[in-house]
Amino acid sequence: MKRRILMLTSQYLPEVFGGAEQQCKRLSEELAGRGHDVTILTSCTDPANTGDAEEGGIRVVRLFAKHPPQMMGRRIASSLKWSGAVKTWMRQNQSAFDLVHCHQGKFNAWIGTQMAMKLGKPSLVKIGNAGDRMDLLRLSKKRFVYGIRLAQSIIAKAGKFVVISTDMAHDLERFGIKKSRITYIPNGIRAPDQVQTITPALRNQTRLDLGLPSEAQVFLFTGRLDRQKNVATLIDGFGRTAGNHSNALLLIVGAGDEEAALKTQAANQIPDGQVRFLGRQENIWPLYQAADCFVLPALAEGLSNSLLEAQVCGLPVIATKVSGTNDFVDDGKSGLLFEPRDGSALSDHLTTVLAMSEANRTAMGKRGQEYVRQHANFEIVAANYEALYSELLTSASNSIENV
Repeated sequence: MKRRILMLTSQYLPEVFGGAEQQCKRLSEELAGRGHDVTILTSCTDPANTGDAEEGGIRVVRLFAKHPPQMMGRRIASSLKWSGAVKTWMRQNQSAFDLVHCHQGKFNAWIGTQMAMKLGKPSLVKIGNAGDRMDLLRLSKKRFVYGIRLAQSIIAKAGKFVVISTDMAHDLERFGIKKSRITYIPNGIRAPDQVQTITPALRNQTRLDLGLPSEAQVFLFTGRLDRQKNVATLIDGFGRTAGNHSNALLLIVGAGDEEAALKTQAANQIPDGQVRFLGRQENIWPLYQAADCFVLPALAEGLSNSLLEAQVCGLPVIATKVSGTNDFVDDGKSGLLFEPRDGSALSDHLTTVLAMSEANRTAMGKRGQEYVRQHANFEIVAANYEALYSELLTSASNSIENV
């Protein structure tokens, strides 16, 4: 059945290119391709880019906000002004959507769940982070009392909470949310067909195209260069290993506040020629094709898009024991796990992978690839959302009939 879905997110591409925003876009495109009407309602700090546009079969409405709405704090006036604009838009366009899907349990979820209840429409909140970074926990710790009240309001008004990891589900339960209101649906991935079967010949050709040495054993990181991604530990661990393995090459893809400091650290710890900073890349898939192993040293995750991308390409992974990764990496079978900030353990894992035969690395990667295909394929993910939407709408309809 065709649904009209309002996706509400505090920020969106191209202003922010985070995992939550990418998943909002990918899920919206998938649902639109399955015949649903999808509108993304978001903010924009550049007045020139505000407005209503059609993007890839999706309606994207950007309402001006001087500062990103989730900042609140000293920027609360800007956040409240955007809140008012969102509420007005939702009232004026209530006939254009059946339910509200809030991406992340932040300021936008407070607005979305509140307005959905007022308009008699169901809502869900997709949580984006786990542990001490869990959305509702972070929101409740905002200065003064309003953060706690906003979190309590979201808990009271949301119909369902979607989590992308089992760790996240436990976090919500500890926060007082009943299991019956929590649904596990991991992030989805859909890769181009050609990268899902990487052969040695394809890898070598891709390396030639990218100017990478064919004889190297290539380790790849992709993501933001910030504290959460913990690239400093990656450089530390790789530096301990690289001196004994001159054919090891580390590719660091991404940009962020820590880029300059990381380059300085790498220059001091990694031999010349064994690390390359490639900046942000529009098309990441060839780099997965060129790599032998993917490394994710993050301090915290919800469920990493980069991890899923690497696994669907058949790469073995070395990653930290954090939310999402614990669900998708079977330690010792589809990858190797270590504790965050443990550069020594990371170095040991890098050495293990360097000593593996190509056949064993391929077998490890294929195990992860099969798991991702079975659990994070976007056809499965979208179908699970369709079922959840139907459940929410049926429940809302029954509630109205019983009034």
